[in-house]
Amino acid sequence: MALIEVNYFSDILGMQTKMNVILPQYPGLPARTPIPVLYLLHGMSQTYSSWTQYSMIEQYAEERGFAVIMPDANMSWYTDMKRGYAYWTHLTEELPNIVHRFFPSLSDKREDTFVAGLSMGAYGAIKFGMLRPDLFSYVGAFSPPPDMAHHMNNPDFPDWEHWLYHDIFGTEEEYHASENDLYTQAPLRRDAVGDTKFFLYCGTEDVYLPQSQSIANALSDADYDMVYKESPGDHNWWFWNRVAWEFINELPLKGGQ
Repeated sequence: MALIEVNYFSDILGMQTKMNVILPQYPGLPARTPIPVLYLLHGMSQTYSSWTQYSMIEQYAEERGFAVIMPDANMSWYTDMKRGYAYWTHLTEELPNIVHRFFPSLSDKREDTFVAGLSMGAYGAIKFGMLRPDLFSYVGAFSPPPDMAHHMNNPDFPDWEHWLYHDIFGTEEEYHASENDLYTQAPLRRDAVGDTKFFLYCGTEDVYLPQSQSIANALSDADYDMVYKESPGDHNWWFWNRVAWEFINELPLKGGQ
């Protein structure tokens, strides 16, 4: 397998940005194309390199024979920020075109394209699957904290974090009226989502367990094709590494070498 750091220019962001890419290799065999691809999203305090630093994603990709795209989203919560950069447009419209231009061996078929993420990235993954089901057939969300109104008003958060959420989502009223409110969007998007499959996981010791349960209930109430699992674990890489492998084994992959 190959691990590639890609520095590229985004017209949408108006600046250079980065992604890590894992490409599987099959020694002694003809190249297999098209290659299934997993878009893997990082958390709020992390970067595009966090998955390769702290998890076994390289080994997982080699074992099961798929590519991984790990873009940088900064602290954007995978949105077009009210005051900031248009990361949502970049990641859902611009990035797939860049990826397939740079790596033409990757499949561009929806059934071969998946998205997953942890914490902030779990919120992003659910949003990707809910708003862009034309791109992704499987969604994995590990420890999702989707209640942005709670984050905006949490007295335990420092002032800078409250300001950040308002820079991202605007006022609480603007947030609830937008596509960023996953609870409001869940029933509205059900028909468009179709057969996209959602897999949600949360640790029983995770501070965001109530939020994970609430978004799972919202998807269930809207009759999404959804599996929700709880198991011992906290908001950390020990848990995310384990459930990432569990999610990967749900994907329609034929295996690696």
